[in-house]
Amino acid sequence: MRLVRDSLYFEPRVITTVGSLHWFGDIYLAEELLKLATQTVYIRDDRQYLYVYRMKEDAFNVEKIQATFELVCKLKKHDDKRRYGNQFLK
Repeated sequence: MRLVRDSLYFEPRVITTVGSLHWFGDIYLAEELLKLATQTVYIRDDRQYLYVYRMKEDAFNVEKIQATFELVCKLKKHDDKRRYGNQFLK
């Protein structure tokens, strides 16, 4: 099985005070985001949806870093031609 780097990548973003998420020129709103205003969330982008996660727990030492993410919401994207800001041809 071939893994694409982007499928394992989480992009950090801060939710605005009005509960919006800015993503490569687009703005997304959701009630779940309002509860996380001013907090950092982590986004995965599969071209059709944005998966918004919050870090539930993290622990690290010199040899190992471990983090647990919890899905907050799944947002339908306005434009499915881009993934992490990069344009793809259909």
